[in-house]
Amino acid sequence: MEYKLEGNPWTFGVFMVFNVIFMIVGIGIATVGIYVVLDVLRADWYNISFAVLGVAIIISAIIGHKTRFSQAAMNVYMISLAFIFAAQLAFTLAIVIWSNFTHKIKYGSAWAVRIFMIIATTIIGVCLVVGFLYRKSLNEVNFSHKTAHSLSLPGITPLVRGSN
Repeated sequence: MEYKLEGNPWTFGVFMVFNVIFMIVGIGIATVGIYVVLDVLRADWYNISFAVLGVAIIISAIIGHKTRFSQAAMNVYMISLAFIFAAQLAFTLAIVIWSNFTHKIKYGSAWAVRIFMIIATTIIGVCLVVGFLYRKSLNEVNFSHKTAHSLSLPGITPLVRGSN
């Protein structure tokens, strides 16, 4: 039986809950992109970028489900999540600040998209923080496992108090 190192199980459980929410956000963002394309009947930078970002989030969330024992997968996940967070934040700020966005699609739809993007950015930020905490616990376990062998000194008997 192979022994696999894993990080803090509680942190991993919270990480998985937020990763499922992250995947739902990805599906929602891809759906928003498709909705905006159908609403304006034209493919522009903002609606195509929604769809592409949604697919990238879904792929990253799938990678996130495979990170329990793998530091390499966790590093790939964290790097992709950092890029996705930066892109999501840029898109959200552009849509919130860009006043012409409400003229591109219906007014009510524009505000719904803006609110959804703000919530999605917040969720991705929380995923980034929780992912960092699990990555830290995984690194600590791997470090302590690697140094455990170097701390035991073979051939030296430990001194037991009270024995002569």
